[in-house]
Amino acid sequence: MKHLFRRFRDSEHGAVTVDWVVLTAVIMAAVVLLTVPLRDAMNGVLTSVSGYMDATGTAVVSRGSALD
Repeated sequence: MKHLFRRFRDSEHGAVTVDWVVLTAVIMAAVVLLTVPLRDAMNGVLTSVSGYMDATGTAVVSRGSALD
């Protein structure tokens, strides 16, 4: 039994897979954690631009799209 455990402990098969899984999880966590602050910042910028456009009487006119 000791020999089997020692052989399992020393084996490196699958170690690269674990590295990729951990790396992917860290990247996904960073994306999720950065999405909310970026969304809030963009909302603030767009609100400011909308307020400026309303104050200056600027209107955005829809001219249709190429798909119409």
